[in-house]
Amino acid sequence: MSLIRQSLPALLREADRVLEGRRRAAAAPVVIWQQPGETLEQLDARLAMLRKQLGPSVPIVAACTPRNGAGLPGVRYVELPPKLLQLLNPANPARYRGAYSGRGAAKSWSFGRALILRALVDPVRVLCGREYQGSIAESVHKLLSTQIEELRFDPWFTVQRDTIASFQGAEFLFTGLHQNVAKIKSTENVSIAWVEEAERVSDESWQVL
Repeated sequence: MSLIRQSLPALLREADRVLEGRRRAAAAPVVIWQQPGETLEQLDARLAMLRKQLGPSVPIVAACTPRNGAGLPGVRYVELPPKLLQLLNPANPARYRGAYSGRGAAKSWSFGRALILRALVDPVRVLCGREYQGSIAESVHKLLSTQIEELRFDPWFTVQRDTIASFQGAEFLFTGLHQNVAKIKSTENVSIAWVEEAERVSDESWQVL
């Protein structure tokens, strides 16, 4: 017979962890995307009906085109450029999604926001890569953590120095493609690969992905 005894502080920390997990699960948000051809007024009408069905305690997050006025109380709106909204909607099946334009077109933060929304509802594992990455500071880690803070999604995410995780079990990993071929090949269960500055990625790196 074997017996493992834990100290009282360890037991209390474990209890706090379990309670926190249950609290977050109980407050899991519902994510809604604006549909093609749907106006913001029609979206709000759909959200109002959903609020009646769910009650006041369930958080609602809505991905939509930019708004000029205030939306419904208790709804967190995540604005995306009209040209990227449907491209990034996970309800639209696609193996590859890409956007090309000059600087200042909000591509990076739009893709980041879309992946954050995905991490709210699915336990996806996202590999965030670029051809060369000398340190975590050169990755999209800062972009994602900033968006999580600005969108007030902090209760649902744990941001650490090298990784970001959601309460649903989603995980963001960050790597340079060129110098980590063997590591990438051994990385398991990657659901999505997000590649920044894709025009600089070599053919070899694409083959590895």
